[in-house]
Amino acid sequence: LQAAVQQDPTNVEAAHELIEIYRLVGANEEQLRLTNELLTRNPADARAMGDKAIALSRMDRAAEARDATLDAVRLAPENHRLHLILLQ
Repeated sequence: LQAAVQQDPTNVEAAHELIEIYRLVGANEEQLRLTNELLTRNPADARAMGDKAIALSRMDRAAEARDATLDAVRLAPENHRLHLILLQ
């Protein structure tokens, strides 16, 4: 997946899949880097914003994580996963 994302940075689905792998293996810096890249291209990507919140939380950057979670909830208020992140 890394090669696919490097070859085509506009492949959002591959990027989201790679972010999920980074999350599962605890590669928080890589998860944050890739979510920031996605958000640079599309600031309204609620999924990327939620993934950013998770990475920041795992990096003990609580205030930034909370802000990112609130931004994600504003972008996709119907997404219950984001509300659960906010409650953690």
